[in-house]
Amino acid sequence: GFGAANNQAMQQVQTPFALLINPDCHIEPADLLTLLDTLQNDPDAGAVAPQSWRGDGEVQRCFRQAFFKMPRNRRPYEIAAGTCCADWLHGCCLLLRTEAFRRIGGFDENFFLYYEDDDLCLRMKQAGFACLFEPRARARHLGGASSATDVRTRFIKSYHYARSRHLAIDKYLGRRASRIYLTKILLAAVPATILYSVLLRRKYALRWAAWGCSAVASAVARATTHTKSKPIRQPTPHHDPS
Repeated sequence: GFGAANNQAMQQVQTPFALLINPDCHIEPADLLTLLDTLQNDPDAGAVAPQSWRGDGEVQRCFRQAFFKMPRNRRPYEIAAGTCCADWLHGCCLLLRTEAFRRIGGFDENFFLYYEDDDLCLRMKQAGFACLFEPRARARHLGGASSATDVRTRFIKSYHYARSRHLAIDKYLGRRASRIYLTKILLAAVPATILYSVLLRRKYALRWAAWGCSAVASAVARATTHTKSKPIRQPTPHHDPS
C-alpha cells in the first residue's frame, strides 16, 4: 500500500525534511527550494504542497480548506493568491518535516490506497502542525500514470477508493455515518452496474461493480469481527518552544 511503503522509506530518512513524490510527478529544483523555504520559515508547519498541473495543462486541485466530510465546493477551483493553511494537501508531491511525520506515527496503514493524505493532514493538524499550500511552487502531475490502465487495475483502484472512504468516515464521523455510507453503496451498486452496462458505459459500470464489492467486503468484515480499525500511535501535541 501507498502509506505502508512510504512509512518504510521514511524510516531511512536522516534529514530534517523529506520529499514524497509520485512516480508520475515532476518538480524542478527551484520550486523544491521554494517549498523548503516555506517550511523553514514556519517552524509550526509539518507539510507543504505545491500547485500542480496535469499533463494536458489542466490545473489540479491541490488543497482544500475544509474537512473532507464537508459538502464539496461546487465552485471552480481557484489557486490561492499566497501561502495558506489547508485541511488537505494533495499527496502527489509533499515536502514533510521529518520530525512532524514521525511524531504523528506516519501514514495510517489501514488506508491501502486513497484518503491516506486526508488522514495524514488531519492528524498533523490535531498534533499542532500546520499544513501549508505554496502556490509559488509548481509541479507537473500526469495523474494515474503510476499504475497500469487495464481493467483489473481500474477495478482494484475503484475498490480501494470505496474502502478507504468508508474507513475515513468510520474513523472521523463514527459508526453510524459509516453504516449509512455502506448502506447507500450496497443499495445502489447492483442497479447502477446494470444500468451503465446496458448503456455501454463500461467505465461507470466497472466503478460501481468495484464499489459494490468493496461495500460487501466491508460489511462482512464488520459483521464477523466487530472490531474497529487497527489503532495507530496517538500524536504527541506540538508546542512552540518560544
